[in-house]
Amino acid sequence: MIDILLLIIFMILAISIGAYFFDFYKLEFSSRMEFLLFSLAIGLGIISYTIFFLAVMGILYSWTIYIFLILLLLFSIPKIYRSTRQFRYKSLKVTHQPFINYLLFFIIGTYIGLTFIDALVPPTEADSLVYHLADPKKFLKYHSLIHTQIPGIDLKTSKIMPFNFEMLYVIPLTFDRDIFAKLIQFGTALCAGLVLYMLSARFFSKLAGLFAVAVFLIQPFVFNYVSTPKVDTAIVLYAILSLYTFLVWYDNQESKWLILCGIFSGLFFACKLSGLFLMIILSVLIFYKLFYEKKFDFKYSGFYLIKYLVPAFIITAPWLLRSWVVIGDPLYPYIIKLTGDHFKTNLIHHKKSVIDFITYPWNLTLDPGQLMRRGSIYKEKNISFVSCHYSRVTFTKNV
Repeated sequence: MIDILLLIIFMILAISIGAYFFDFYKLEFSSRMEFLLFSLAIGLGIISYTIFFLAVMGILYSWTIYIFLILLLLFSIPKIYRSTRQFRYKSLKVTHQPFINYLLFFIIGTYIGLTFIDALVPPTEADSLVYHLADPKKFLKYHSLIHTQIPGIDLKTSKIMPFNFEMLYVIPLTFDRDIFAKLIQFGTALCAGLVLYMLSARFFSKLAGLFAVAVFLIQPFVFNYVSTPKVDTAIVLYAILSLYTFLVWYDNQESKWLILCGIFSGLFFACKLSGLFLMIILSVLIFYKLFYEKKFDFKYSGFYLIKYLVPAFIITAPWLLRSWVVIGDPLYPYIIKLTGDHFKTNLIHHKKSVIDFITYPWNLTLDPGQLMRRGSIYKEKNISFVSCHYSRVTFTKNV
């Protein structure tokens, strides 16, 4: 019960801090819920980077976290008070096809209930215990980011990769509340589902939004990771927000939405390096749209592309700089691993028959762990490479 209360307070504080950001960065939101979710996403980023810089300065102590949270609370009270006075509850009306709506509500509610129960038990998942929770605990123990070899700590075990979302876990670990850490992941997943609903409802229909959320939740990969203290739901949240803001900008051409798209893409990149692939895709789409509309005007297209890329890289820069200083590779392990036989993956070993090969993407979705059982590249890289390697193996001779 205490962990649930802490989660609610934490989310309210994050929303309040994000709301201050939008006091300065004026945007016209389509709904109150859209404003709250965007504020939450920005607030989480601000809190995580505050903890990051406390660690960089070598003052990441329990007492500094307490002071930070007290200041955060005092700073948020006026915003919370004004927001509650302005808040108006608006129910989700079910008007068309009630049976379908109720069925989707039942599916969504069932999966949320099951994952919520799972989130209330102590974490046991291997990656969570090895580094998603272990490394923030080391940061707290040594009061800084680990840059040098410390007896008993392997530098490569302490991943030299973006750890922005994991910095949030420093707060639960300060109070020795590992379930609170799991609930942060769970709460982020709920927010990702709500953003997905708003995205679908805005550009399609409310029914499409419910269907999208239901399909999102029932995927085994999502179901398994919603209640584990990792980063997967955070990157889903920021990926959907990046797509959301991109589509809004695509419609209204307001630069502020494009810059916000860059901020969310940067927060994705700061959580996991797979955000780079999203940035590449969105950059191509942005450049192509403007280049085509302005009849091959490179300067105009490039100017708007810079508006997207600059905030994205500014957001990610502290983590890339850390990796570059410590190990000489800002995109570790991607640049270091570009030589040798590192791109020979388990995909080749799974080509037992044509049927096996065709069904491999589906089997991978149901059981992504199969890539990690033979010491494959995916122990150090991430699942975003699957499509690239799948295409590569298609046109590669199995020798």
